[in-house]
Amino acid sequence: MQTVRKILPGGTALTGVYTDKFKNGLLSVNFISPLAKETASAGSMLAPLLRRGSVEYPNMTVLASALGNAYGAAVEPVSRKLGGALGFGFVADFLDERLSPSGGLVAPMLETISNFTGAPILENGAFPAAYVEEEKRSLSDRIRERINDKRSYAMRRLTELMFCGSPRGIDPLGTLETVAALTPESMTDFWRAAVKNSALEIFYCGSGEPAAIEDLVYAAFPCSSSSDFSPLNLAKRREKAQIVTETMDVAQSVLTLGFTGGCLAGDENEAECMVFNAIWGGGLTSKLFMNVREKLSLCYYVSSGFDPFSGAYIASAGIAAENKEKTLDEIMLQLDACKRGEISADELKTAKLMLTSRLRAAADSPFTLESYHINGAVSGETSSLEEEMAEINAVTLEQVVETANAVKQDTVYFLTEKEGAENV
Repeated sequence: MQTVRKILPGGTALTGVYTDKFKNGLLSVNFISPLAKETASAGSMLAPLLRRGSVEYPNMTVLASALGNAYGAAVEPVSRKLGGALGFGFVADFLDERLSPSGGLVAPMLETISNFTGAPILENGAFPAAYVEEEKRSLSDRIRERINDKRSYAMRRLTELMFCGSPRGIDPLGTLETVAALTPESMTDFWRAAVKNSALEIFYCGSGEPAAIEDLVYAAFPCSSSSDFSPLNLAKRREKAQIVTETMDVAQSVLTLGFTGGCLAGDENEAECMVFNAIWGGGLTSKLFMNVREKLSLCYYVSSGFDPFSGAYIASAGIAAENKEKTLDEIMLQLDACKRGEISADELKTAKLMLTSRLRAAADSPFTLESYHINGAVSGETSSLEEEMAEINAVTLEQVVETANAVKQDTVYFLTEKEGAENV
């Protein structure tokens, strides 16, 4: 498996993982731009809208027939939040070069995506109104449905509160109000600006020859806007933690905590932040899980995560409302234990093993490889899987303790039941 990252002559960035390990190849084309409240909904809706109709594929029936003739290939729209950036585009899954009787599907997949992004069907100079309305309904439904997952909802609210005023705190789907305001004309204007001004990140995984893949990508996407913005937004420290409580019809309360003090992607101590988080709350053998949940039975679930796009740590626990203070105290006690160096050799070893096992598993699928490399490319993290594993294994106990002592509580968000509500 050979990984090569190259900036092509027109500025398009290509990350290629060249391997004959998989039966299917994978290609993703991603337009990366700053995340903004005003355009988040448009950015999340654009790729599905573009796939609805283009000059070459005027409707989904024609597209489905063409993909069926390409040995069952699939081209799916994608949009994702990458720190303070929004990435939208398409992911193609297709029979690998060495197995394709027709001599390869990379060129047809690139041509298909290029047709979506460069030649959509327009009516009177704008996207068809019926297509826009259908995609607006779909996106509005997604926004409404997300509230049913209270854990994810609480995480989004914490992020909004913790990063208020920063792109990192913006919901990538936008709001029902911003979706309702979209029109065929505004979506057409956004499409033209996005294609012209976004940075292009392309990923390929398959058995093709690097030079041949580079030529095909350059032919399909010869130009990319220069990326002069950073999706990294270091979480700023507050003098005093903010505490916010909100009520909703919930079966269980959610306590979500935000902390500052970590580093950004690509920093020399990123691996230390990852290992500290794994010990504190990043897995089933972590201090939070073993103590807050297993030993004290204070919660239904508990975990923590590290965000290299902001240097923040976020801990989350599903609890009964009456256990809020006990759970909060115990989460902080386990953080203090890390700060005092109360970490066994087995805890350090297990944390490293968990992290490196996850990285090894990422190499078992083109899709996980794509996610790993696109996140790394956008954040500026250039380490390979092997290099990152070596960095993790080199972390010492002293470095973990030093990392823990930089952590400071920033935000406490508590989502709980409405007063007088009966839970079942």
